[in-house]
Formats: sequence, C-alpha cells, structure tokens
Amino acid sequence: MIPDLFSKIFHVWRFIFSEDTILIHLSLSMSAPNHFSYVVTAHPPSCVYHTITGSFASPDDINLVVGHGTRFVMYRLGSDGLEVIADVPIYGRIASLHKVRLPNDPIEGRDSILFLTERYHMCIISWDAATNQFVTRTNINVSSRIGRPAEEGPRALVDPDMRAIGMHLYDGTFKIIPLSPDTGAPLQPFDVELDEPQVLDLQFLHHCSVPTLCVLYRTDKDERHVRTYEVLLSEKMMKEGPWSLPNLDPHTSTLVAVPKGGILMMSETMVMYQSPSGAVADSRMTNVPSMVVRAVAMIDEDGSRFLIGDDRGGLHILALQTEDEESGGTTKSASSSSSSSSSSSSSSSSSSSSAATPTSSSADVDLSFASVSELRVERMGETSLASAISYLDSGVVFVGSSLGDSQLIRLSSTPVIQDEAGEEDVAEGDEGGGDASSSSSLSSSSSSSSSSLSPPTFIHPLEEHQNIGPILDFCLVDAEKQGQAHIVACSGAYKDGSLRVVRNGIGIEEEAALEMEGIKGMWSLRGGWEEEFDQYLGAFVVLRLNDVNFFLIFFFIFFKFF
Repeated sequence: MIPDLFSKIFHVWRFIFSEDTILIHLSLSMSAPNHFSYVVTAHPPSCVYHTITGSFASPDDINLVVGHGTRFVMYRLGSDGLEVIADVPIYGRIASLHKVRLPNDPIEGRDSILFLTERYHMCIISWDAATNQFVTRTNINVSSRIGRPAEEGPRALVDPDMRAIGMHLYDGTFKIIPLSPDTGAPLQPFDVELDEPQVLDLQFLHHCSVPTLCVLYRTDKDERHVRTYEVLLSEKMMKEGPWSLPNLDPHTSTLVAVPKGGILMMSETMVMYQSPSGAVADSRMTNVPSMVVRAVAMIDEDGSRFLIGDDRGGLHILALQTEDEESGGTTKSASSSSSSSSSSSSSSSSSSSSAATPTSSSADVDLSFASVSELRVERMGETSLASAISYLDSGVVFVGSSLGDSQLIRLSSTPVIQDEAGEEDVAEGDEGGGDASSSSSLSSSSSSSSSSLSPPTFIHPLEEHQNIGPILDFCLVDAEKQGQAHIVACSGAYKDGSLRVVRNGIGIEEEAALEMEGIKGMWSLRGGWEEEFDQYLGAFVVLRLNDVNFFLIFFFIFFKFF
C-alpha cells in the first residue's frame, strides 16, 4: 500500500529566497483533491543587522548578541573566541535591538535584551541560567490603528537613565512608554506629535534632568536640522528642548549620543560635536575623508572613543579630547591624540554657519562635564562592509555585515605586517592583546610605514562568520550527475560579492583540535558508572624516542571535554 501511495505523489520543488534565507517548498499533489505543502528552512538567516554587547548570561560574562533578521544568537567571549550560548528564533523581523538594565533584576549587574519587530511588537527578555533559556519580562504590541509607517522604518530608543522608551513608528508621531522607577516595568504608553517632516535619526541625550530627545530631520528643500525636545512624562507631552541646530551639512545622516555629555553629528565629509549647553563656543568639528557612515560603536564607557565603519569597508577611530586631557591628563583619549599622522585630520574650530541656537533658558542640564577641545579621526584598516559594530574587550571587535562575511578582529597598537604568503604578523613591540587604546600609537607607526605602497593596517582577523546573503540570483547545478542538485548563489555585494555553493548534507563543525603524532587508537570514557554522557577521550599513542634503537613507549592519554 505504501509504495502505491508514494507512486501517486508528484513532487514539485521550489526554492524561495528571503535575502539570506533559503526555504524549500515541497508541494505534494495526489489523485485526491487534497493538496499539501511542506516548507523547511535549508539555510538559516546569516545577514547581520544589529549587534549589542553586555553581561546577559551573568554579571561576569562578556556577551555578544547578534541579530540575524528573524533570529538572534548570543555568544560568550572566551580565550578561544566566540562561543555560542543560545540561538533564538523570533516570530518577526528585528527592527531595533538594545541593551537594558532593569532595576528589579534579581541578579545584580545582569543586562536584559530589548527588541522591536517590524510589525510593532516590543519585547524585553532576560537569560535564566538555571534553565539555559530566555524568560520574557515584557511583551507589548505598540502598533496604532492609524498612521503612515515611518519612511526610515520602525526604531526604538532607550533613555540612558531608564526613565522611558521612545519609538518612532509612524510619520508625525512619537510613542513614549514610561518605565516604573522601582521595577522597570512599562507603564501606559502615549503618543506625542512630532512636527519634523522627514526624520533621519533620533537619540536620547545623557545627563539631563528629564528625558531629552534629539531629532535629526530633513526638510522638503533637502536642508538638515537638529532639534531637541524635553519629554514631560507626568504631563504626557513634549516641549521644546534646550537648543536647536539649523543648517547642518547637507549629508548629515547619523546622530551618536555621548555618555560624557553632548552629541555627535556625522556626515560624509565631517564629524561635529555639540555640547549639552548648546553654546556656539562649545561645538567642535573635524573633516574626514569622503565616506558614508554605516555603523558606529562606542569603545569607552564615557564615550571618549568610537569606532566608525564606512561604506567602503574602512574602520576608523574617533577620539574626543577634553581640555583636562590636553593640559596633561593620562587618559586613553589624551594618549590617542598626542601624535599626528597623515591619515588623521583634526580641527577645533567652532561652527559658524550652523551655530547652535539656545531655545530654552530654563533647561536643567548637567554641565559638570569636561568640554571637548578637539576631535581626531584615524584609520585602522579595512574590514567587511559593516552594518553593525560592537566592541567587546581588550581590543576585540565584532564587525557584523549584511553584505559580506562578519568578522571578529583584534585592534593592534602597531601595524600588522602581511607577508607574501598571506600570513599576518604583528610588528615588534605589540603584545597582541592590546586594548583599543592602541589608537594612541597609530600616528607614530603610520610614519614608519609610509614607504609602503598600501596604507598600514592595525587589524588582526581572529574569526570569520560566513554569510550567504543577500542573494541576488541563483541556479541549480547537478555537477556530479547523481540527481542531487546544488544551489549556486550570487551572494554579497560590492567588494564582498561572491559565488556560494549550498549543498544538502551533514555539516561538521570543529570544536577542539590538538596536534599529536603516533595516535593508533581512540575511545570514549565516562566519569563514572552512573554518568549518562561520555566526558573523556582516550588515545593510544606511540612515541619513538630513539631512531637508532627503535625504543618505543606505549601509554594512554585522557582528555576531559567538560
């Protein structure tokens, strides 16, 4: 009966691509009027759109969370690189991913994850070490019945002092979710009017008595302006903020809030800093090589240095030097600005054409910060086209890409020398584990390598995470003529474009490696009779100590895996 049943089944295979996900659609049609469909994921999403770092598994861990569209993966940074802790599917596509620290968390010092999907579902989850699973703390649908979806897509913002969560979901409105100061639980959300026609970026400012929102917007005449608003949670309204900044560079596209106070505005040709006071004298600018900013990551907790990834794969360090550091301080920012190089450009001139205009004299702003006296940008090297960057620890950086392979790299304080065989080595004087404060030595090392044809690089690759997206075209190839077709896909874009072959089979991933000669046999062992799983690997090894007398030694070696 079974052979007769399968003889009536007609198989129709279709491959469905969603940027970087391959779905196999199998249609089964029988003589009966019933039709069945079977859809299976042949390759999970691999494009990286969002990354965050924090202590999510435990207060002592350094964890990396990578958003792959419809799933996210949490890693732990160890001595051997990144170790996967959890791979979590999401019913929806992640639009925003943030780190939050709830005041009522039973584990002090542990971070939680906040994400917003493209269908307007907001969720806060925490890791439960006892069950090795995520626990949902908050799940809210923040959609509205009316409104035109925001042109730049939905995005979520978190106030640095955990007083509110802001969301730009629809043009002309801004949703605010107040947070309980005792438990961190979301309270009743409300919408406020946002007069700006085309919002490009939004950020909450640091060191403000009330949540203060900074908005970068574009007018119908393609003019770019910045305006600030103070969020009054008790009155459920917004009022005009302490300052505004008109007539910015026409290519300004990115806002970055600085933890020590103020905000950075980045365009294709310059980076500008505006202090919290909004005073004209406190604004600073620096010219940069022509580039489109694609990703920004903070290195130091006080915001003294930032990593910038551009549209050509370049990785840069932006250092903010304060007046205290310039007068003889010994902080990282000061050391990174103590030298000059051909690859860096700096300027401490104030903006005259786009002067900040104070709009509220009664604004309560914390001015107990060291004013920034100079900005400095230095090129580190070239990576994949970055869509998200996260600084982990000790100079280790994760560069996530949606157009190529993602990378785990280490920043070096001296140039990384690459020989003809393609092997990389670090110049003498670098210990290899240098902190990202390595930017302090870039200038002096740049001059010593100026004779080289290619610019020096201070990047040492550690790991590479493959990405088959975005897939622009594909074909089925049965090269071995055995009836098993392979998918040959056009993957990536620009300098990271490639042809990838996707096969159906069993993948083998290397967990550990140990070089040893003379192995004649292996077997597995348990730690005890009551143990359920094997914990040891035994090896029978033969070592030749004397080639003349052929003296052999036989012994056993046991390796414990966990």
